[in-house]
Amino acid sequence: MYSQKVLEVLNGKMLKGLCTDYGLKTSGKKAELVERIIEHQGKLEKLRQDWNARMSHGASKRDEEFERVIQVFKQWTDENGFWPAKLSESGVSYENVDINEIRAAFADYDPNTSTLREDSMVPTPETKLEVFLEMLFNDRDDWHIFDTTTQEREFDCDSEFSDRWMVEGMMKIYDETTPQQWCATSYANRD
Repeated sequence: MYSQKVLEVLNGKMLKGLCTDYGLKTSGKKAELVERIIEHQGKLEKLRQDWNARMSHGASKRDEEFERVIQVFKQWTDENGFWPAKLSESGVSYENVDINEIRAAFADYDPNTSTLREDSMVPTPETKLEVFLEMLFNDRDDWHIFDTTTQEREFDCDSEFSDRWMVEGMMKIYDETTPQQWCATSYANRD
């Protein structure tokens, strides 16, 4: 980030170079270039602050059932080698979704306000695990599940590695453990 003072001492060629680096228009007078860069840097700072707030919100510990669902999800992903990814800032590649972004999305998801409730054939989730799965597969259409191993398996509805397979696997893990086991595991794994 460059301060306005610093930008004002740079020559036009340098300012145009910064505009190019930021993907901004390079036309205009020096004062316009400075203003354009300052405005863009302000937007970048706002995005950074929003991201940090989102990560902090996601990292907050929640009720026992919420944490149990997250542990089930993490165990399933560890055992099976799949993880959600999203389009990167560049728009040409994918990057893994941060666990705290997943936690924040789960914490914020309200199935009662979902457009899915407009369809009388779609049942309302009854458990936190069902809420998580609805959020993951229906609310977050910008996330895609990818193989994180070297096997290059495709996660697809026409594949053996499908959302149904994931749901069944997570439900099996969930059903085979009790909340007390998750609490004991969570406390044992703390730093």
